[in-house]
Amino acid sequence: MAYHLGMSVLLALGFSDTLKPGDLLEISVLGQDYSERAVVDRGGTVYLSLVGPVKAAGLTLAEFSDTLSKRLEPFYKDAKVIVKFLNLKEPSVTVTGWVSSPGVIPYKRGMGLLDALQEAGWLLPDADPGGIRLVREGKARKLGLKDEPLAPGDVVVVPKRSACLTWENVMRAVSIVNLAVGVASLYLLLSER
Repeated sequence: MAYHLGMSVLLALGFSDTLKPGDLLEISVLGQDYSERAVVDRGGTVYLSLVGPVKAAGLTLAEFSDTLSKRLEPFYKDAKVIVKFLNLKEPSVTVTGWVSSPGVIPYKRGMGLLDALQEAGWLLPDADPGGIRLVREGKARKLGLKDEPLAPGDVVVVPKRSACLTWENVMRAVSIVNLAVGVASLYLLLSER
């Protein structure tokens, strides 16, 4: 039988219990003198001293706990495995560009584009609502002003409305996209740790 602690609270806050590369875990067996820290490597595997490599990426904490219970059975009869995240960070989205208060906003489960824009103080008068872009996992796509569901790590880019194509407008757009790509890259880099 497997256990994991406090996930209903974390899921309600928008955390995911699906394991991914970079997750740092603490694994223990209830009532036994076994505790080990492990990292999900880039290939999605965790290496444990007693059982060797175990596939982890893509599994929920409960699924991974069940897998470990079975793998640890030769060492601990009816092992009750506890798996905890050690590197949880608050999920967030970033809103940048022509909004009142650009920056990082805490992600809330079910958050949509309009919620994020409201948290960022809404659009400035010279913002281009039709040109709003969403950057997710390094890929940008145009949304406009429709309420699209957001995910932790998303970057919303609100461009300035322009009457004509000028060098200044091009440079602003390039800097906004560079910022969004930089933020997305930083998020991906930090999520791999």
